[in-house]
Amino acid sequence: MNNFTSDNIGSVSQDDIYPPFFDDERKYRGAVSHKLHLPLHNALGNNVDASIDLYPANQLLVTSSIKNKVSCINYVVPDAPLYLVPSHFKVNTCLDGLMSRVNIILGQMSGVSCEFLESVYEWNGVFRKGSSYCKFQVHIYSDCNSYIVEVNRLAGDAIAFKCIYAELKEIINEPCKFAEESIFQSLSLTDVSPHLVLSDAEIDNALKPIMEMAKSPLLDSQREGTFMICNLSSHDDMQQPLCDNGFIKVLIGLVNSPHDIVRQHAVFALGNLSTSPSCQEMMISSGILSVVFGMTENGPYQSTEIRREGVRILANLASRHSAQIVTFVGENAISTWFDKIENVHDDRLKIHASNAKEYFAMNMALKA
Repeated sequence: MNNFTSDNIGSVSQDDIYPPFFDDERKYRGAVSHKLHLPLHNALGNNVDASIDLYPANQLLVTSSIKNKVSCINYVVPDAPLYLVPSHFKVNTCLDGLMSRVNIILGQMSGVSCEFLESVYEWNGVFRKGSSYCKFQVHIYSDCNSYIVEVNRLAGDAIAFKCIYAELKEIINEPCKFAEESIFQSLSLTDVSPHLVLSDAEIDNALKPIMEMAKSPLLDSQREGTFMICNLSSHDDMQQPLCDNGFIKVLIGLVNSPHDIVRQHAVFALGNLSTSPSCQEMMISSGILSVVFGMTENGPYQSTEIRREGVRILANLASRHSAQIVTFVGENAISTWFDKIENVHDDRLKIHASNAKEYFAMNMALKA
């Protein structure tokens, strides 16, 4: 984060600038100019006033994470849109209370990772769970003595977005709902109708075209193929057939796909398969370790869920095969990885990494 002074206010680094939004993502924002007064200090320590005009909040946006807010700037909540649409709902509460509720709800939603832009009172979020993906935004607007919350789907699954919207609206208006089961967590996005019992030969024949789709150089075929694999892998009785038919090697190869959705499907399918003891040895021998060890790192919020799932895979494998992994990777490499865990910022990822570390440490202690 830059220290704002009268000398550097005109030269903000690219890391602190958020790109301008597309017009269609801002079509409901009120076109009201806001002047932000920045308490600055010059080289002698004297206070200096500087102003930045935002019109309509799409010029210079200083970003910050939820944990690292820009406390030296007094931002103004944008005015409410002229027209309200179904994605808006009114809240009669104080601003601090409202922001706290949104932070808590988004922080507790399984599969959601986000960043907060304090300058425009906006959360940019991504939901990833299994084969489901949704990109969304949450805005807060001022409306006389109350506030308007706007939740927009930017891309991805409508069902997932509907759950995010319903969760935010219900819990923001009724905080006591936190004690009850979450609507969002109780909804299974991969449930399908009961399937017929097939013979092994019929299953193998049915899986062949799916394998060809996943291996296809065409993006649409890859995306649909990995989507089906991800959903099939969530069923216990399909995990062994997927393993026996060589899907693990194909999925590991797709983890580094340049296409975001294909990569998500591959990682979450491997996450499902990592819970099966009969698939774990095949995963280790197929070269997954270098992939999942490399996911213990910081990165943009858009890929947080993928990195969490990768480290969860490592923890699942370590729970039964820690000795094999230590022998395969080497104690020095494991010790170096232990040091990396301390630098990880994401708490959920760190929990999975700490679980794996426990299994490895226990095995290394027994060897000593």
